[in-house]
Formats: sequence, C-alpha cells, structure tokens
Amino acid sequence: MPRTDEPPQVSTLIRVAVACALVGLLCALLFLWSGFTPWSLTFGVMLGFPFLLVAVILYVIAVARDLQQHGLF
Repeated sequence: MPRTDEPPQVSTLIRVAVACALVGLLCALLFLWSGFTPWSLTFGVMLGFPFLLVAVILYVIAVARDLQQHGLF
C-alpha cells in the first residue's frame, strides 16, 4: 500500500472512526438478526447507534483537520 503524506492525527482519527463504525454495525446487525428481541435492544440501539454516531463525528473531524492543513477550510 503506498504511503501518503497525511499527518498521523488524521490517520489515527480515521482508524478509530472505522473501528467505531464496525462495532456499531455489528451491534446493529445483532439487533436485527435476533429478531428485535428485548435483550438485543441494548446492544443494537443503546450501544450500536452511539458507536455509529461517534464514528461519523470522528470522520468529520478528520476531514476538517485535513482540509484545514491543506488550506481549503
């Protein structure tokens, strides 16, 4: 994989965002796969959606930092 000249902060933020998104999607999948049972509501809605929200926020922060470093924001 070719290296880019992105700063380490942006790369770390994107990696953490991807990890949060995967955890959130797995929790939501567990909720949907189990057939909307009460025990899966905790994993799917109470854990999955906040993880997805954190992932989106981290990604937006990473993009804003990258644009700011290139002088476009």
